[in-house]
Amino acid sequence: APSSSQPAPQPPDTMAPAVVVAAAGDVGRAFASEAMRELLPVRGIASLTSGGPAAGLRGHQAQADSAGTPSATPAFLSGFALAAGASSAAAVSALLRRSRRPRRCRAQPLPIVSRAGLLDGFMGGGGSVVEVPSYLAAPPEWEELAKRLDELTPTEEQEGIEATLAGRGRLRADMSKTRLFEATDESKVRVHLYRDSASWCPYCEKVQLALEEKQVPYKISKINMNCYGDKPFDFLAKNPMGLLPVAEFDGRMVTDSNSILDEIEARFPDKKRLVPPGQEAEVAQLLRLERELFGAWFSWLRSPGSDARNRMAFIEVLEEVERRLGVHADGPFFLGAEVSMPECHFASFLERMAASLAYFKGFQMRQNLKFPNLEAWFKALEARDSYKGLAGDFYTHAHDLPPQVGGCAFNGEHKDYQEAIDGASWRLPLPVDESATPLEPLLLNTAAESEAARREAARKLISNRKGVVPFCLRGAGRGGFPQVSAPLSDPRASPSGDAQVKAAVDEALRGVASHLLQGGGAAILPEAVGPSAFARHEDVEVCLKYFQDRVGVPRDMSFPAARQLRAHIGSYLEATIAVSTSA
Repeated sequence: APSSSQPAPQPPDTMAPAVVVAAAGDVGRAFASEAMRELLPVRGIASLTSGGPAAGLRGHQAQADSAGTPSATPAFLSGFALAAGASSAAAVSALLRRSRRPRRCRAQPLPIVSRAGLLDGFMGGGGSVVEVPSYLAAPPEWEELAKRLDELTPTEEQEGIEATLAGRGRLRADMSKTRLFEATDESKVRVHLYRDSASWCPYCEKVQLALEEKQVPYKISKINMNCYGDKPFDFLAKNPMGLLPVAEFDGRMVTDSNSILDEIEARFPDKKRLVPPGQEAEVAQLLRLERELFGAWFSWLRSPGSDARNRMAFIEVLEEVERRLGVHADGPFFLGAEVSMPECHFASFLERMAASLAYFKGFQMRQNLKFPNLEAWFKALEARDSYKGLAGDFYTHAHDLPPQVGGCAFNGEHKDYQEAIDGASWRLPLPVDESATPLEPLLLNTAAESEAARREAARKLISNRKGVVPFCLRGAGRGGFPQVSAPLSDPRASPSGDAQVKAAVDEALRGVASHLLQGGGAAILPEAVGPSAFARHEDVEVCLKYFQDRVGVPRDMSFPAARQLRAHIGSYLEATIAVSTSA
């Protein structure tokens, strides 16, 4: 892609065509039957399309409801479940109604000069002829991209990554497997924390925050939550109920987050005290307040009725939280200048309250002038590596909460917030040097921070390409069975086995990674779309959208990096649509 300083080249008046043939399989046969109806007066062609379900095509139309009620899952999620049962003919007919262009793939030129030859091509599993604009070029291969990333990565940044992987340095939920702090080696680790794989669980987060604040060495094992996967047998052998979190202290298993926190405080008295001596009663009062706030939030979040009453009940408790945050004038935290046990209990839930109440109820907690102490508390926490490495963004929480709590209810005042959280800003160029917003409180977007975030996103794509490509191909594949309750998770899904779709998606992801490294944050231009991605643009659009909607924070990367990746995918999709429309 050209740099942002170069003028966008215009497509030539006359494009030298490259002939491309549509893929075999259900889609090819179905389109062939539609085309032959126009070419030949033949009836009964529909039998050609009687193969298995084209689940990937239906994915954008199927309805999904994680709890079986209309209010349980946002309408936004309805496009992600891959339904079963409809014929491929119906799916392709729906596709053709939206676009009269066939699905495409890159292949060797194949001249088709006669009706008979066209028929032979269709019956042999071929497809239609399309033209690839000659100005499209493939992006660099992964190995070249990895080399570019190494050249662009500052030494200090690389050393920080290596320190995190070694168990020291900054906490990264997506990378950290052991946290040593000042311990000389892993033999000094006495705590083994089992937490959820997707970093969705607030109870796991509060335990990990306590370990980070006390700097108790620990190692981490990731276990699926029931709403998005199965738990391994060796974990169930230790913990038959399968609940998370679980912590193992010198071989002794402790369940329940509150019990784990008590155990951490009792076993490591030489570390920072989260319950300062003489303040036990105050801490107990604050923990009761946290449960009261949780109850008011939970009732309002899940209830489709009595909105005004539930809103008032929640605000009354939140006002008490605001008052208690102002008791100690020496600092922004509940007990003053230092993070203590109340932060461990409040942080993960206040984080999720701010996201979910904006998304489902249109209630703004962040940067709300009625709650200045609460905003100061949030900002002080977000400045700490112990919390920053664990915090999720509004988009992730808005979609991870419904399957965990059995559904959330909209109240009609949510629409502007919902649209903003669901990706209204996922476009390039992203603004630079703007302050954090009420919906993006984790924003870091100076020019240098934005550049570092783009490198982080590119690093994730490049280093995990062998997993990311087949993950994207789920969008054009089949949904898993039995389904899990989290609509954005489908661990049993089958990715598309079409080699040409795989090549097109691989090329598209390389294009995204290349622009992350060298695009300077500018919008991706149509000529940056690769020829394979162009030829199978409808598959690429489905697969990249599937991926874009499932980038999670902090499971996959930090929020600044996720923001860049989502926007770059969005820009690539816009470029793909633009070039396919103009061709």
